[in-house]
Amino acid sequence: MDEATKERIKHEIEDRAKTLFPVRRVEWLQYGDQPMIEPGELLPQFVLTEPPGRRRGRPAPRETLKAFQNAHGPALKQFQHELSQRWPEVRHIGVHFEDDSGHARGGMIQELNDDRGDTESDITHVMARLKTAELDIVDTLINAGIANSRAEAIRWALTRISERPAYAQLRKHTLDIERLKTEF
Repeated sequence: MDEATKERIKHEIEDRAKTLFPVRRVEWLQYGDQPMIEPGELLPQFVLTEPPGRRRGRPAPRETLKAFQNAHGPALKQFQHELSQRWPEVRHIGVHFEDDSGHARGGMIQELNDDRGDTESDITHVMARLKTAELDIVDTLINAGIANSRAEAIRWALTRISERPAYAQLRKHTLDIERLKTEF
């Protein structure tokens, strides 16, 4: 993604957020800033004004988040839906709070529901722990344009493995072992 496109996306998202929430500023993270951010992905962290009605003293981050969700729940849900539909570069969002003196008051990073993803019902979500070198391989597939996401890159690699004759032999042997177990 070129810089002009990135800046346009940032500007559109910031403008939309400011119409919905008390946004002080938006901090932008990208690939390399957090392990969850994939190549080509942008992560907006919305720094928001602490919601009104807080108790005396410093509230717990969970209380601050709950108060914000109570005040802006429907708008937040709609905004998350808009982000997932309109800007595929945004897969996560961050929400952080500041009080009037600029002190951080907690927050979170949340994955957006991906309504644009695979519509096939046979997709199973899995978690994989990868070493740095393995993650570099996956990210290289994304940067080379072979895949659009880490999940897609892993599916691509598994498809290449399944096409090899050695895999067919391995699969046959595995099925034979399973058959023998049931007969035993």
